[in-house]
Amino acid sequence: MMHFGCSIRRLLSTACHPQRTVRIDKLPDGYKIDTVIAALKASPVESIIPEKNHLLVRFFDESTARRCLEGNTAARMDEDPSPRLSAYVVAALGLEDASRTLFITNPPREKRVLLKKMDGLQWTRIENERLEYRFLDVTDACRVFHRYNTVTGAKFVFVPDDKDDYMFPSWYPRKEFLVGKVERNVVVSNIRDREMLDKLVAEFDTRSCLLKTSYERKTKSMKVVLATSGHAKQFLEACQDLQVSLREDPDPQRIRRGMIVALTLGAHRSISLSVPPERRSSMHAYRRFFAQYGSLRPEASEDDAPDAVHLHYESILGAMKAVMLTEATFEGASITFLGSPGLEPYRLPTEGGRRHNWRLPVP
Repeated sequence: MMHFGCSIRRLLSTACHPQRTVRIDKLPDGYKIDTVIAALKASPVESIIPEKNHLLVRFFDESTARRCLEGNTAARMDEDPSPRLSAYVVAALGLEDASRTLFITNPPREKRVLLKKMDGLQWTRIENERLEYRFLDVTDACRVFHRYNTVTGAKFVFVPDDKDDYMFPSWYPRKEFLVGKVERNVVVSNIRDREMLDKLVAEFDTRSCLLKTSYERKTKSMKVVLATSGHAKQFLEACQDLQVSLREDPDPQRIRRGMIVALTLGAHRSISLSVPPERRSSMHAYRRFFAQYGSLRPEASEDDAPDAVHLHYESILGAMKAVMLTEATFEGASITFLGSPGLEPYRLPTEGGRRHNWRLPVP
């Protein structure tokens, strides 16, 4: 009976927290982490947890973890369920192409001592005026980036893990990343029924493939930016009954690796800010604050949920900035991507450990 109860608890826990951690056993003393990771062809990876005779490799999602195990007899899925992935990490992936490796060029002398004492470092390399840091966990790399990337004269750049072995999600055609310039934008003109078009856009939003929409009032046209050329063709087909003019528009900018992964993990153009009821402010005040990260769409209402404020951006980058950069403003609040219950909401920190008791100003 006890074993049955334990099995039920593990089943329920796994349902809430997917198994996305791979375990490599029977490693020799003094094994090198990078050698093990290279043999496993593990990329991208959220975190590395080294132990004396085994290594845990935590991927961003369960699908990638299981793909890594195919044909690999030295590794197995770890039995313990993995913690939920933080919305903060997902935002950093899409916004900054975050990884466990960080290049810092021209850091001021007085900052170098601090940078050498950072927690969670796997190794450090110094070459002329460039410092290379590899962290065990991508979250630690993001925190350093967030804290120091405004230092005058210094330049911070994330470097993707093992570019050649990078595992794209199954829905993304790898050839489009190699080509770069892809027809994944759609321009809709002669719009007569904006409401029907907005419903169609909302449907594609739920598919986690829509990056941005921008509406031009003067010309009554809308530009829709999607993740792949396949998604663009699907959108074109869906618009056939709307009696509008359509054309594909090549995008000269290649979509980032991190953005592709972030879309897979649940990044959307909308955010949900959970605020204690006693600290709620007006929707106008929230919109004024969050507009600093990007243009907001008008369909926001504080009646969306009794315990949360929902805000909708034109661009997914605005939503990512809101999740990653908002801090020291809302005591007891947390933020995440709307419609992604599998992510762990990011609990907003207070500046310097202080607790703020003030609310947003109500104009």
